[in-house]
Amino acid sequence: MNKSIKLTPNYFKTLKLNKKKYILSLDGGGVRTIASIIFLQKLESNLKVPLSEKFDFFIGTSAGAISCLGLSVNKMPAIELMNIWSKENLVKIMTNSSWETNLGIMQINPKYTNEGKREVLTEFFSDKKLGDASKPVAVTSYDIEKRLP
Repeated sequence: MNKSIKLTPNYFKTLKLNKKKYILSLDGGGVRTIASIIFLQKLESNLKVPLSEKFDFFIGTSAGAISCLGLSVNKMPAIELMNIWSKENLVKIMTNSSWETNLGIMQINPKYTNEGKREVLTEFFSDKKLGDASKPVAVTSYDIEKRLP
């Protein structure tokens, strides 16, 4: 069983130099991330090894970041990633933030509220932290309320 790792600058030095390193990079795309998950399910099925064990590093943006966190922090099988993106959860995540967004008038506010995202992410990750990851994981993030990375 993989234990949580301490990510230090020396982590990559501990990897065997003669061993191939496998990096999983997933882009964003909102609901289009479902296509990536279907691919990951097929890959995991063919490899007969959990992706959390096969890859040495995970990196993702937006919806791809959430999927990478599911694989690395929660060690979820690829088939379970689809639960994050269920129709019910997508409705929660994609709640428009204001009437201006619906009209398309000078969108200065975030397109979607953060309450639904927070609820879904809390359901799947509860109080886990990046340090709980089984392998190194990098995700891009942005605070939409404070408008800061």
